[in-house]
Order: sequence, then structure tokens, then C-alpha cells
Amino acid sequence: MTYDLTTIGEGQIRLTCERGDRLATARSLRMTAAGSEANVAGLLAELGRSTAWTTKLPRGELADRIALEYSAVGVDMSRIVMADEGRVALYFLEPGEFPLPGKVTYDRQYTPFRSIVPEEFDWDALLDTRVVFLTGITAALTPETARVVRYCADAACERGVDVALDVNFRSLLWDGDQARTVLEPIARRAAILFCSRSDAGIVFGIDGEGVTVCRALREEMGAPTVVSTDGRAGDLPVHREEGSCLRDQVGSGHRPSRRRRLLRVRHPARVARRRRRAWHRDGHQGGSARTDPPRRPHARAARRAPVPRQLGHRPVTTSTPIDSQ
Repeated sequence: MTYDLTTIGEGQIRLTCERGDRLATARSLRMTAAGSEANVAGLLAELGRSTAWTTKLPRGELADRIALEYSAVGVDMSRIVMADEGRVALYFLEPGEFPLPGKVTYDRQYTPFRSIVPEEFDWDALLDTRVVFLTGITAALTPETARVVRYCADAACERGVDVALDVNFRSLLWDGDQARTVLEPIARRAAILFCSRSDAGIVFGIDGEGVTVCRALREEMGAPTVVSTDGRAGDLPVHREEGSCLRDQVGSGHRPSRRRRLLRVRHPARVARRRRRAWHRDGHQGGSARTDPPRRPHARAARRAPVPRQLGHRPVTTSTPIDSQ
């Protein structure tokens, strides 16, 4: 087989605010390529697997940006369908910071991908793979994309290719009844089913804890392997056909890299936040200088130190609407 995994989904540009900023007041946005299915293909490619992703994009620099980002990590982008007209889907991410919640704003209307048909794609190449990865996000966009997802799943099963389905329910795109109508036939033919506890309740009407939900989904849908997507690394319940509940093999022994551990512990902003929280937990209230945690002497001195300026020099302030780094 040519690939270990192939997938289909909409390519997008994600524009992210700085943490704590809101879209209405943000002065800059960070631009990156995005796409749930493409991200899975990219991560597996970085782990040494052979992957391919297909989508439909309009010709232009934004489409080139998406293709370059994923091809740079090893994803085969040769199966992309290009359109002469249309626009690239966007979504805006506000990461949020306590007490402000995060927020996602979609701007993905009138893109070529929303009107795709099965005849546009090279299924002989895309189904020359061990696993086809599909998500509920793509199926939720339009009736046309739902039809293509169903066609892909049926064609894969006919050729003996395993189907992996990630329910990934998005309430902004459809409701639970619509999702069940489209996804249940695919889930019943899937070899691997990814689903969170909340999605299992909303889409399939199955409630309970992680392991219980996995077991109920496997019995109801007949999927050999069901994976709960609720847990963090090291706490992902998996229910396999043999009937045992296991931890996910990737997550069970995972340990963050040394660089991530150092950033988590010693990053100045994190340290400052932890000091403030500890100070207020000890009984100090309010936000005045009297009750704020004491700062380090060198930081206080640096704050008082005058900034040298040349005579006649006027500071210049620049503003960049979008930071593409």
C-alpha cells in the first residue's frame, strides 16, 4: 500500500489572537494553516508514517500557504483539487485567559470545498492505504460534503480498507439529530471510533463515564476499537474488541520533552502568575500595591531606570495587522 493513512477535509487559515485578547480589540493576529484532518495527517507524517490529505482549494497565495505548511512536515499534497474561483475558509481563535473563556468564530461560507462531489477526487490513489480517517466536522458542513464522506467510507469498506471516524461534534455546524443521521451508518462500519463522553450523549444518546461509554459504543455500533477523546495524555480510555479497557499506548508512557518541562516550570510569565495566585491564596485580597506580591529588586530597579534617548529623537510605533510568523 502507498499510504498508512489518508484523509479528506477542508483546508483553512487560522487567525489567533494573543492570549487574553478579544477579536474586537486585538491589534495583531497570528496566521497558521489549519484543518482537523490535515493536522492528524501532519502529526503522523512527523512520526514517520506515510500520509496524504486531499481537499479543494481556490488558486492563490492562501492556498499555497496551506499546502506548504503541511507538505513541509511530510504530508502528500498531490491529491488536492484546485478551483479557479472561490475563497479560503478562515476561522478566528480567541484562546482566552481566566476568567475569560476561549471562543472560535468561523468564516467559511462560499468556499469551493462546500460544493464538492465524489467525482472530483482520485479514489484509486486515496484508498490505496491502510486507514482512511474521517471526521464529523467535514460531514457537518453541507449535504454535499456529507455525501462525499459517506461515499469515501463505503468505498473504503468495499476495498477492505479500515475506516477511522472521529465524531468531533460541533454545535455551531449542526445539531445532534442531524449528526446521528449522517454519522451512525459510518460509525457502524468503522474499525476505530473516536468519541468523547459529551459527543456520545448528544449524538448517540449514550451517557456515562469514559470506560462505560466506550463499552456501550462498542456494543451499540460494533466498532472493534472505541477511543474516548476526553482524557489528556496518559488518561485516554480505549475499549478494544477483546473486551479489556486499556490506556492509549501513545498516552500511557508519554512524558513532555525537557524543553516543555522547563517552559512549564520556569517561564517568567508562568512564574509571575503562580506567585500572584499563591500570594492571594495566603489571604491577601485586592490589587493595590500594598497587597500585590513583592517584586524582585532587580525588576523594581529596571522599572525605575530612565530610558536613554537621543536629542531630537522621536519614537516610532509600528503596527502589523497580521503576524504571519
